[in-house]
Amino acid sequence: MLSKSEILSLSVLEAFSVGTQSFVNKRIFFPRWLQKYLIRSEVSNLNLVRSIRLIMSQDIIKKKNLKNEMKILFKKKYTLSDEKNIYKDFLQKIFKIHGSTNR
Repeated sequence: MLSKSEILSLSVLEAFSVGTQSFVNKRIFFPRWLQKYLIRSEVSNLNLVRSIRLIMSQDIIKKKNLKNEMKILFKKKYTLSDEKNIYKDFLQKIFKIHGSTNR
């Protein structure tokens, strides 16, 4: 995600949800709670090489711990039981109206 203009993209959130760090442009704004989990880089050859070397040299145990931390934080930030219940109620109402016939 090294584009020059990007909002908080779904691909960054999707990667975050499974504990995968994203490699992003340093000049693009991301919420503070998310920044520490991103690998941010200037978009120049030298800086990209440095960032890639940083990624390659990450300690595997720290990376696994970070992965678990990211997954837990994502669930906390984006998995709201109220939203799930509202959606479930909505589906049940639709099912009652339209029944279970396959068309």
